Amino acid sequence: MRLLHIADVHLERPYKGLGLGRGNARRQELRDALAGVVELAREKRVDALCIAGDLFERENTRPAIGQFLQSQFASLDRIQVLIAPGNHDYFSPGCLYDRSDWTDNVQIFREQCLTSVQIADGTVWGTAFTGPERRISPLAGFLAAGTGTAVGLFHAALVGPGLTSPYGPLDPAEIIRSGLAFVMLGHIHAGQLDHNRRFAYPGSLEPLDVSEAGPRWALLLDVSEGGLSVDTIEVARRRVITEDLDVTALVTHQALADAVAARRDGWLGNDVSLRVVGTLQGELAANPALIRDELSDLAARLEIAAEPFPDVDDLAHQQSTLGLFVRRAREKIAGATGEAEQRRWQAALRAGIAAFKEQEEFLP
Repeated sequence: MRLLHIADVHLERPYKGLGLGRGNARRQELRDALAGVVELAREKRVDALCIAGDLFERENTRPAIGQFLQSQFASLDRIQVLIAPGNHDYFSPGCLYDRSDWTDNVQIFREQCLTSVQIADGTVWGTAFTGPERRISPLAGFLAAGTGTAVGLFHAALVGPGLTSPYGPLDPAEIIRSGLAFVMLGHIHAGQLDHNRRFAYPGSLEPLDVSEAGPRWALLLDVSEGGLSVDTIEVARRRVITEDLDVTALVTHQALADAVAARRDGWLGNDVSLRVVGTLQGELAANPALIRDELSDLAARLEIAAEPFPDVDDLAHQQSTLGLFVRRAREKIAGATGEAEQRRWQAALRAGIAAFKEQEEFLP
């Protein structure tokens, strides 16, 4: 059997803090990502599209999302769609899964106990969250009979021996004992593929915020009596970018704007975590709010770790080694014969003050 495995789409995520316009755009991105996977399932000619939970966030989901899902899955026609609800889209009477009019190719696991669906020449065993928590393992007491062409599909949190979780605690040793050839998991939002090819998390289709670095895939499985192969397919259009922006040399608002403009194309359409470092000087020291204003349209997570440059006049009056250094450096700046020499001594002044304060500064 040939399967396409995804999880953690999180349709209708609220995106608190982004505002209505940006939030709506991000929610549309998630719908587009799912539509892309449906097209991928057709392209790869799979027997089933397998979704390991958290397809949507039930507390925010409108009837229109049910209609969207019905239409997408109906378009797959003979390709089966298997859904194992997780903690965010758990199954209960009257929920979206229960009240929607699904086509015959859609199978939703509705119970905590494992049940099976025949797919091509193999079997998929699945289970559902029936509440926001599940404190027992999805494989508790389970043993798959048969020939090794059976796989599992469920939402679970991997734990070590003797440990637990409120989200379907699963010890990897249970997978080996279960007799399943492979387990398709959901819950972890970064792709993770067991090096022994016994289980995998595909990760969310798109990063949901700036904390979600790491790969995210659709996983293509070919399972047969002869063995199993797993291929990772990159699906996310959005990336998580973590960068530092050194503002030491940016003494004017225009210089800051130019530095941001040089990076903006790489940031747009992605989740950006930006740390502003270095020393605030000139206009930025006088008005640090200019930094946040310049970056406001990016919806970036911003940390300003830069500090104001010390008051050089004050340092020059100090009767100390640092004061002596500042006075001598300012004499060199005043006596410079050209702009290039003046810039070199200004850089030396900054580097010297930083060195005295046990900070690292590199001369150009």
